[in-house]
Amino acid sequence: MLQRPSGVTGRTPIAARLSTVGAALALGVALASGCGPAGPADAGGDAVVPVEAIDGLPTPDGFEFAERAEEVGAPGLARALGGDAEAIESSGFRDAAIRTWDGDERELTAVVGVFSSHGAALTVTSAASEPVLDRDDGRAWTPSGLNGSRGARAEGDEPQERVLGLAVGPNALIVTARGDVSDEVLEDAVERLADFAES
Repeated sequence: MLQRPSGVTGRTPIAARLSTVGAALALGVALASGCGPAGPADAGGDAVVPVEAIDGLPTPDGFEFAERAEEVGAPGLARALGGDAEAIESSGFRDAAIRTWDGDERELTAVVGVFSSHGAALTVTSAASEPVLDRDDGRAWTPSGLNGSRGARAEGDEPQERVLGLAVGPNALIVTARGDVSDEVLEDAVERLADFAES
């Protein structure tokens, strides 16, 4: 079983960051007033079916086949992201699904959450990096090929942790990893989820 490094007792609640969602929602409504979104990447874009989005992901090399994605509510999403269920619910939560692949001392999890607006999805996606950034060895990570994404890596202590997320329309697309998992595995998964959301 993967163990957390000394001094890291658990994922940091993201309630404080999610408290800004109200302002983001209000701003999104104001900006969208009088005009409709041109596509899913815009503030009012199309919502995906989370289970369908995640079930389209292939099993990466070095991982065992994972069963079908599990549909979850705000509490399940909070557990996956280390957040606060009440804060996630109040942020405009609509739907979510999770799928986890296990390997030899490694774990990969794909999370898709649907919210009431792009602003809410963006806030949740951004907040998902905070638990890794809060580690002493945590560093921000933004792949050059995924514009608008936000991620974080912690590689100095065991276990290694990575998180990468992207908001597409009202969809928060997030992939997390623990153990020896390459950047490319997360980048590929997020890119595939984004392609699904934009199709």
